[in-house]
Amino acid sequence: STQFEPYENNSVTVWMALDDADEENGCLEYAVGSHHWRPILHNLVSEGKKCTDDIQDDGNSHSDINISSFHGSDDSSYRNGLHDAAIAAGFGEHNMENIFSTIESVPVRMGHAVLHHQDVWHGSGPNLSSTRHRRALVAHYIRGDVKFADDQGVDDQPFGKSSYIYGRYKRYRSNVVDETFFPIVYGARGTCEGAEKRLIRTSWINRFVAS
Repeated sequence: STQFEPYENNSVTVWMALDDADEENGCLEYAVGSHHWRPILHNLVSEGKKCTDDIQDDGNSHSDINISSFHGSDDSSYRNGLHDAAIAAGFGEHNMENIFSTIESVPVRMGHAVLHHQDVWHGSGPNLSSTRHRRALVAHYIRGDVKFADDQGVDDQPFGKSSYIYGRYKRYRSNVVDETFFPIVYGARGTCEGAEKRLIRTSWINRFVAS
């Protein structure tokens, strides 16, 4: 996520199915290889191009090109966001069929989970079933040495400039990622601001799981 730093490979998404999900009721879809586009698009943002990775609280981007969402902001196709991002990154400008051919559906059985890289384009089509739900829980694993990004952190606004999804768990005027909301799941040796740091599993996890 761009809301934390260091940015590179800082998160993995875990999508946990509460119902069987397939193409009829809208299983996940991935644009294979699309995680390579994101660095290109971030460079465009830094150069002042009209594209953004900022998703507003209503779920829509409010600029010309939305570089985070698989979904478009209009109803003509739920893949319009993917279309715009691919063209902005320099892929598929002359043949979008090649881009759409990389999309793979991933059916998931109830109780199973899918993990994906932070930068891969993903989404799902509409639920076409009149009788079946497609419910899920989603969790994000983030690196234990991250903090809220400087340009989204210390700010007079309660959430800084971070989105509501993560910003509601941010301390006021602080970039610290609080273990109360982001517990360390397992200990590992890592780095933080250039110095080695031992990450220790958050103490209350075992009590929570046991209860």
